[in-house]
Amino acid sequence: MEQSQSQSSKLLSDFYAISIISSTMLGVGLLTLPSSITNQTNNADGWIVLIMDGLLFIGIVLFLVWMVKYFTISCMFDFTQEVTGKLIGNIFNFAIVVYFTSVASFEVRAMAEMIHFYLLETMPIELIILSFILTGVYLITGGIDSIGKVMALCFPVTVIILLILYLLSIGMVDLKNLQPVLADGFSPLLAAFTTVSVSFLGIEIIVFLPKHMKNKNHLRKVSIIGFSIPLLLYIVTYVLVVGALSVPEVKTTVWPTIEFVQTHEVKGIFFERLELFLLIVWLLQFFLTFVMYFFLAVSGFKKIFKNRSTTNIIFLVPVLFMSSLAPKTASDVSNYSTVLGWAFLVTFLVIPLFFSMLMKMKKVVFK
Repeated sequence: MEQSQSQSSKLLSDFYAISIISSTMLGVGLLTLPSSITNQTNNADGWIVLIMDGLLFIGIVLFLVWMVKYFTISCMFDFTQEVTGKLIGNIFNFAIVVYFTSVASFEVRAMAEMIHFYLLETMPIELIILSFILTGVYLITGGIDSIGKVMALCFPVTVIILLILYLLSIGMVDLKNLQPVLADGFSPLLAAFTTVSVSFLGIEIIVFLPKHMKNKNHLRKVSIIGFSIPLLLYIVTYVLVVGALSVPEVKTTVWPTIEFVQTHEVKGIFFERLELFLLIVWLLQFFLTFVMYFFLAVSGFKKIFKNRSTTNIIFLVPVLFMSSLAPKTASDVSNYSTVLGWAFLVTFLVIPLFFSMLMKMKKVVFK
């Protein structure tokens, strides 16, 4: 009885689940999105791309929620084995773990690039990466309930600070920089599709959450809210940043959101450098996004090899460290994100769709 109560107390409430989905999505995307979209569209129509892609991804979210409920899925790692058997299921699970490891290494590398550029120019990037990976190990050992608590604590603070910074800088926005609308038609918008999809990485956690939720019936509500908050922040961020900096400047800036906050100065002892507040809260977001993907990779290996989490953590630490150093330049890191955007669509849209069809056929044949 006591054990059952202890396990129940570790399950995630709706607020924790929303915080996990939103925090996992809010990684590098918000800081680089205005630049990466504008480089693809070559105009100021990126906000239209975000709305179109946002609606499309809400459809993907609803499909994943439907799949979870219809097939009573508690975790994607279990579902792959149920549909295709243990051997083939583990091959798919291994591919998912590779994807999670790749995203985790991308997030930690992007985080290190930002720290190296703005805060610790003389510190070797390898040391920054290693220190964050080892700190992540400490949080992962507490399990998803510990990660959820930290995310639930940090997420509201992040949003509040971000909105305050935006309000202070809103006077820099010139709506003329966002005009004309659709001057080049719709074709440039399509070119930015995969660029935007990278910023929606994190919604795939929907198919791993039910196992850890107190009320699984609230998955649809939790998923829609958890997805919508980052989407709204992305749209607001794009409009403000491009409206303030203009298209030509945004295209040549690596971290346009930080540059936007830097453009506004408040004279005083503590508040002259507003971007410091953004850097502090976004370091936490980078870190928590990295930790969640690290945790999912550890969980995947635990499911495949039936071993202890500690063993998987020890194995993954050097793998993450080496893979995060694979991109040689900041440009390589950006190209890496494009590959992850395609990998995300294949891993969590094409494969779940294929598995759903397979499971449906299996049910009909063995009815």
